[in-house]
Formats: sequence, C-alpha cells, structure tokens
Amino acid sequence: MRFVLDYLATRVDDEPVPVVFSIGAWDPAAVGLRDWLVHRLRRDHPELSVSAPGRRSTAAALLADGWILPVLDGFDEIAGRLQDRALEELNATRLPMLLTGRTSPLTERVSDTRVFSRAAGIELDDLTLDDLAGYLPGTARPGTTATRWNLVLEELIQQPERPQAERLLKVLRTPLMTLVARTIYSDVPDNDPGELLDTARFPTVTALEQHLLAGFVPALYRRPYIYPATYPAAGTDGRVHRRLTPSWTAEQAGQYAAHLAAHARRSEDTAGQDLAWWRLCDSVRPASRILAVVLAGIAMTIVADTLVALSYIALGNRRPMAMPQAFATDVFIFGPLVGLSFGFIYALTVLPGRFPIEPSQMRIRLLFPTRHAKGPSGHGRVGTWFAYGFLGGTVLGCGYGLGRAVQNLAFVRGPSHTSVHVALSVTLTDMAAFTLIFGLAAGFSFGLAAGLSVPDTESAPTPLSLLADARVAAVRQLLLLVPALALTIAVGGKLVAETAQVFLGRLNWSFAAATAIGVVGGVIGAVMYTLAFTAWGQWLLLTRLWLSLTGRLPWATADFLDDAYHRGLLRQSGAVYQFRHARLQAQLSAAPASGPDVKPPVQDLNTTSL
Repeated sequence: MRFVLDYLATRVDDEPVPVVFSIGAWDPAAVGLRDWLVHRLRRDHPELSVSAPGRRSTAAALLADGWILPVLDGFDEIAGRLQDRALEELNATRLPMLLTGRTSPLTERVSDTRVFSRAAGIELDDLTLDDLAGYLPGTARPGTTATRWNLVLEELIQQPERPQAERLLKVLRTPLMTLVARTIYSDVPDNDPGELLDTARFPTVTALEQHLLAGFVPALYRRPYIYPATYPAAGTDGRVHRRLTPSWTAEQAGQYAAHLAAHARRSEDTAGQDLAWWRLCDSVRPASRILAVVLAGIAMTIVADTLVALSYIALGNRRPMAMPQAFATDVFIFGPLVGLSFGFIYALTVLPGRFPIEPSQMRIRLLFPTRHAKGPSGHGRVGTWFAYGFLGGTVLGCGYGLGRAVQNLAFVRGPSHTSVHVALSVTLTDMAAFTLIFGLAAGFSFGLAAGLSVPDTESAPTPLSLLADARVAAVRQLLLLVPALALTIAVGGKLVAETAQVFLGRLNWSFAAATAIGVVGGVIGAVMYTLAFTAWGQWLLLTRLWLSLTGRLPWATADFLDDAYHRGLLRQSGAVYQFRHARLQAQLSAAPASGPDVKPPVQDLNTTSL
C-alpha cells in the first residue's frame, strides 16, 4: 500500500496506474494471468466492463495497452501445489509488476524453479524495538493500559536477552502480530499485556502467536464499534443516525467466523480465499440441501392450499364437508410430490456441479444465451433447462394425476360405486394428462427463466450491492414465472385435453379447474424455482434459514459480514469478502500447520517484494 500511494503521488499522465490484486485467489492451472487480471478488474471496478474499441472490455484494453501496473499481493497465499505453476506463468509474462509475499516461500520457490531472472528482490526489515516503543503506547487508551505497555517495553529494552523478551520480540516483529497485540491489549482495557512475558503459559514463539491469533476475534467483538455516521438527506431533521448494536456476542461471533474460515478453506474454486455470499450455502451438506428444498416444497403447498381453502370459504363453498378431505390429500400427497420433484431436479443439476448457481440479471434481449453460458438462472442453454424442467414436471404430473384420481374416487364418486376397470382407466388417464400438462409447463418456464437471465458478478462494486441486485432479479423472475406457469398450465392443459382425448378418451378441463390449478401451480412452481435455482433464493433458504437454525451463522448474515468488514476481521475484494490475513483464517478454521495444499506456517511474516 505504501508503494501504491507513493507511486500515485509522483505519477505523471503517461505512466501506468498501480492496482492491487490479491493473488491468493488465482488458480494458474485453470486460467491465465492476463485473463484473471481482466476478470478481477471487471469485478472490482464494474465501470471497466464497458466495451472498448476492438470488441473487448475497457479492462482488457487498459491491461493490453500497458496502462495497468499489477501489484500482486500475497504469493504465499496461493495453494502450495499451485505455486510452481504460478511462478512459471508470472515469469512468462512481459507485464511489469510488483509481487509480494512472505520471504521463505518466495525464496524457496525461486531457487527451485530458477525464475525471475530479470527481477529485483527487496526484503523489508522486521519491526524493531524502537518501532514498537513508538507505536504501542500511543495506541493505548489513557489510563492503566498505557502504563502496562510501558512496563512490558521497559522489560524488553532493559533485558532483551531474557528468553521471554526474546520470544516476544520475535512475535512482534511483524505488522500483523503487532496489530493483533494492539487490538487485544490496547482496545480492551481489562487485558494486561504483561502476561505475554509469562514463560509458563507461553514457552515458545508458536504458543505466543497462537494465543494472540486466538484472542483477536474475541477482542474485536468485546469492544464497542462506532460505525461511521449516516447523514440523512437534505430537508430532514438533520439528526445523525448510527447503526444499532449487533445482536451476537463475542463467543457467537467467534463461532460464526470459524465457520466462514472453514468454508473458505474448502472452496477450491477460489483457492480457499474468497467468501462469496452466494457460495456460503455450499457449506451445507448435499443431503441437507436436498432436504431443505423438499421441505420448502411441502411448506409452499400447505400455504397455497390453505389460501385456496380460505378463498373457497370466503366465496361461500357449498360443500364444506369435502374440504378437509381434499385439503388433507393436498397436504399429504401433493406437498411431498412438489418437494420431491424439485429436490430431484436440484440433486440432478446443482449438486454434481454441472450448473453452479451465481447471481444473475434478467435481460430480455438475451433470450437466447451465448454459447459460453452455462448453469441455472440463465447460465444454461434454453433446451437444456427445458429438458430438466420437463423431466421434473413429468414426475410431478404423474404423481399429481395419481393423487387426483384417488381423491376423486375416494371423496367424489366413492369406491363402492366404481368398478376396478373404471378406476384404473380414470387413474391412468389422469396420470397421462397431467404428466403432459405439468411437463410442458415446467419445461417452458424453466427454459424461459434460463433464457432471460445471464450471470452477473461484475456489475456490483460491493458484496451487499450485489446481494441487493440479486434480490431484485429474483423478484422480477418470480413475477414473470407466476403468470407464465399459470397460463401454460391453463392453456396447455386445454390443448392437451383437446388433443389427447382421441387416445385417452373424454377429458374434462373446465375454465374454473384450469384457472385454479394454473394459479396454484404457478405460485408454487415459481416460488420453488426461485428458492432452488437462483442465487438469492439459495441465500434465503440455505444461508439465512438453514445455517441460522443450525447455529452456524446468524439470521442477519449480511449484517454480520458487513460488521466484520468494518471491524477489520474481513476485507472487501470487489463483490466478495476475504479474511484480512491467511494466517488468521487458518487459525480460525483450525487448519493444519503444514501440508502440500495448505498455506505454510508463519515462521517469517515480513513482506518480500520481488
């Protein structure tokens, strides 16, 4: 950051602009350096996504023409198995750049792969005792805490050769650990920094580091945080409004942070660094995710049938005795059928990773997606999602037809007045008719939703703005799908009844029945599609509801992430969050200290620039 600020202070108009990139999120085995830089520029600076001459984005044009000076931060945060490949890619490019990372991983990799022959290496010195003496007392609040820091520093100055002083100096030589120590002992008045000199509690440097990292999050949340004031618009009373105090305790915040760290560590698509809100649902087990979709389908059916029953009563239903029977059939037969049908499609499409769900925008002009698009919510081809929708609709229609036939025989005609031949004929006819009706309606609606949506994670500058955009897109999609499904079921049902009666016999499809089934089916189908196959729906169903009920995240997850960002636990990188340091994330996730795919342990935390 100092390099970037000093460079900008002296930069002239014909020189490139330095831009910081967190290189730990780069997977060199999957994407080249230039393409990754362009993607990050477009994500972090949405205004650079507009087209430039030559049918390329402004970000690609600026990088290709030499107007961007990449400052690649955190080489040591790249997974160990990818570091050699990353160095090969970096050495092959002709882009001028600044690469930073801890000393040990860089020197080891450079020595092994013989790269960076045209680069200069600069190693930053450790923090000295004079640096600490000038900084730590000044960060403390007035009172006893400052005196306690002075006592610790006096011990370090007068007897630096003592084992406890030597260990503490090794720990506080890096800005990260000094920041953590300041947060724990300067910002929380009751904590005494003198305990850092206790050789019985902290016999090694590693023990001291683990103690500081473990106490960082509790210290962050035990001190009150005053958010920046939000000034009202002109013409109001002129009062300054501040945010309310968070509802979670320090212990709960530590549990939530540990869950986020473990989730980020398991995220292979972002090299274990990014916290994308639309990916938090991946921390739920696949079986639980399917169960959540099934339960949502049952709940939606119960709600819809309850509203229908109430409307019948309000309109003066003449057969009130049949309503409880019909309602019970809907709840115990049709509810599970709806849930199982959507759970089946969800398990078939989303869980295998065929179509990862990402935030999307509805665009009418993109009715037919480009050949590069893939996945749900506009990521897949219209034909693919028509096929999946048709498959799920046929499963639902087959079960619905069977249930309707049983309902009619049991509650309308009566089993004693119906022969086996007639009952079988009615059942098969209903099953065939509703299979076609629901299959075509679901296929058309799924294909329509896919064709009108395109993935969009680059238009929003912050995670919360992207979440707001995704919510708006999901609501628009819901408002589109309800009438589309209702009309398709009603009109399509009429066409199926007229066409198929040649083979299936006379089919009754009255206007009243078509309207009722179409409206109820449209509402249930549209809501379930939104919950199961949109990024905001997954956020609502799995992240906010499931993870909060299981105690892994708070209900107000977005507020917690924003609060963690303001407190300094997280940082923002475009539309995603990241932990402010990989070592802190590893500590929270209880990651092993070594291994081929794990960040190396912090033996030397100073920054090296090559």
